[in-house]
Amino acid sequence: MEIKVAIADDHRLFRMAIVNGLSAYQEINIVFEAEDGIDLLEKFKANPVDVILLDMEMPKMDGMTALKEIRKIDQEVKIIICTAHYEEKEMLELIEEKANGYLQKGPDIETIHTAIQSCVHIGFFFNIVTNSIELKSVYHI
Repeated sequence: MEIKVAIADDHRLFRMAIVNGLSAYQEINIVFEAEDGIDLLEKFKANPVDVILLDMEMPKMDGMTALKEIRKIDQEVKIIICTAHYEEKEMLELIEEKANGYLQKGPDIETIHTAIQSCVHIGFFFNIVTNSIELKSVYHI
């Protein structure tokens, strides 16, 4: 089964590394790359995908705004947040806005592939960071 993927990140080298790494997986088809949220929205409207790897900090339109705008267009696309920053408040907002997964920048390509597969097949990918935040909010720790 082909999985159509988009990468939205303002760092060209990061996008290139992800594209190169994911090219090893035959089922992954990188449909487009976007350098900011506005670019992502324009390209997504013309080329829907199954999964978006979305950076949080981008010029013109940040990842949180882009996530909200994408959800107005498509509730089914899987969105995996890729960010270098970690804040519990932001993580809770991402979960509330229906992000399907979260990765801190720097994971190996196998982890990114696993996150994509998990989102497509079971609907989400969360790791120990997101699990601990979710549990803290439920148990008010």
